[in-house]
Amino acid sequence: MARAPELLDVTIQAIKSFDGEAQLEEIYDWVKFKSTLDVTIWGDFKASIRDAIETRSSDSERFRGKDDLFYKVPNSRGWWGMRKTTG
Repeated sequence: MARAPELLDVTIQAIKSFDGEAQLEEIYDWVKFKSTLDVTIWGDFKASIRDAIETRSSDSERFRGKDDLFYKVPNSRGWWGMRKTTG
């Protein structure tokens, strides 16, 4: 069974595949159709992806205070990007 770190890694791969910024729907589709992750182990894999992003972004009210990996693309809804510090 996949663990949360694996979901995070796949989410990062998905965003990077779109040159560092992507809409949530693009991320969901990439994870579902292009990764090897079994999304059926989560009741709602889309919510798990949103959680992985939002809890690791200082642009989100759900930010946990460390691992600030993602940013909210300004003036957008559902667009996220990778911070430069993530390589």
